[in-house]
Amino acid sequence: MDATTFLSGPEVPENGAPPHRNPLLEVQPSFNPANAPAGIGTWTTSGDLVRLLEAAMAGDPPAMETARQPHAERSSDAEHGERTGLGWVLWNVDGTEITWHNGATAGSRSFVAHTDDGRGVVVLANSARVPAETIGLRLLDADAPGFEGPSLVPLPTTLMSVFFAVCYPLFLLLQVARRRATWWAPRLDRTGAVSRLILGGALWVWSLRLGDLDPMPAVWATGGGALALAAVLVAWRWPRLPVTRGTRPRSRWTDFGFSLAIAAAVLCGVFWVLLRL
Repeated sequence: MDATTFLSGPEVPENGAPPHRNPLLEVQPSFNPANAPAGIGTWTTSGDLVRLLEAAMAGDPPAMETARQPHAERSSDAEHGERTGLGWVLWNVDGTEITWHNGATAGSRSFVAHTDDGRGVVVLANSARVPAETIGLRLLDADAPGFEGPSLVPLPTTLMSVFFAVCYPLFLLLQVARRRATWWAPRLDRTGAVSRLILGGALWVWSLRLGDLDPMPAVWATGGGALALAAVLVAWRWPRLPVTRGTRPRSRWTDFGFSLAIAAAVLCGVFWVLLRL
C-alpha cells in the first residue's frame, strides 16, 4: 500500500481530494496525532484499499484471517447478527456474510466490504453528505439501512439558510406585486426595486453556501422562482416607475449603494469559495 500515508499537519496531501461539508464548502482535513491509532489522519487511494481487501478476502497473510474472526457480539443489531472482529464488522444479510469497515470525518467518508461469496467493494467520498456505506451495500445487493446520519449543518445555520433562500425572496415578491403602499411594502420606485432584487439574489446565492444542499433542493428552487417572478414584475412595471419616491431621494440612493455593497461582498465570498474547489 505504497500510496497510503499519514498526515503530518492539517493540510491536504499532494494530489489529495479536499474534504467538503457540502459541494460548496471545503473543510480542513481532520488532524489529531493523538487519534492516529484510530485512523484519523490516514490518507489512501482506492487502489491501495483494493489491495487490502484482496488480502482480507484471501486470508493472506494469516493475520488478515485472524482479524476477521469474531471476538464480540452486539445485541444492538440483532437483525444482522452483528459481530466484531479486529477492525472488521461482520453482518449476515439475508444469508450473505458481509465483512466491512467504514470511516467518516467532517468532510470525508469511506466504506470497504466483501462477501463470503467473493465480491468486494471500495467506496471513497470527499463529502460528508455522500452515503458511502449505503452505496457500497447496494453495490453488494444488500439491503441494510441505518447509515444515513443527520445533517452536519447546525440548526441555526440551516434556519438562516432557509430564510435567505425562500422567505426573503417570497417577501420581496409580495412587495413588488403590491400596488398599494403599506408599512411593510412602500410604493415601488426604480432604485428600490433594483436594490431589493440585487440584495435578494445575493442572499439567495449565499444561502447555497450556508445550508445543507442535499435535503432542501425544493427550498432553493422555490426561492429562485420567486426572485425570477419578482424580476419579471419589475421589468413589466419599469416604464411607469419613477426613479425615486418620497421627499428624501438621497436616502433612496444611499439604500441603493448599501444593497450593492452587501451584494458585492456576498458574491465575492461565494466566488472565492468556488475558485478553491
